[in-house]
Amino acid sequence: MNNTEKTTRTLQSVIDEIGGASELHGTTNLAKECQTQTAELIASRGGFDVYALECGDCWFLSANDASTHLVTSDDLDDYNSEAARVVGAVTELTGDMLDVVFDNGGGITVQARGFVHSYEDAKQAANDVKEILKADYDPTQWEGDEPNCYQGFSADPEIERNGGYTWLGREDITEAIKTGELEDCDGYAMAEFFTALGVKITDENYAR
Repeated sequence: MNNTEKTTRTLQSVIDEIGGASELHGTTNLAKECQTQTAELIASRGGFDVYALECGDCWFLSANDASTHLVTSDDLDDYNSEAARVVGAVTELTGDMLDVVFDNGGGITVQARGFVHSYEDAKQAANDVKEILKADYDPTQWEGDEPNCYQGFSADPEIERNGGYTWLGREDITEAIKTGELEDCDGYAMAEFFTALGVKITDENYAR
């Protein structure tokens, strides 16, 4: 969260300020009374202002392109929309959480409190993870935050979806650094990532 001053307003007042020409996406399942609920500004990230509604399971976003979006708790189950990914990044990545997600195209997404970024360069991703692992990590000072790239949170760091997405959590990464070896490797991007962290790849498919 980027040092956002908390502001409490009604959802309708935010919509009115943006203007009647702005379409509110995602309101088909929103009860009419929700528009008069308290809406508290909880974050400004990635070109979005994120408001939490009083009911506790709805969020409203206004974007710098003047579009407006409603996100419900049900939307956070699949993260199929950019707005849902932004809300997930704001509400789910808290404390010392860290996920590194390797996709099936060689891309890497680093997800931490206050910072999400998608990488094509495994070495740069590793360098940023080194900084995140430091005790004085302050995500509010970083550039390049992309909450719209959030991949979702998995309690199981071994989860795979869409034919080859792999989540590794903070403990997985720190354990590999501690032991200095990685026996099971899923792809060249992961091999390059851990090699940049000083970890030896012993998986025969990717050993160097």
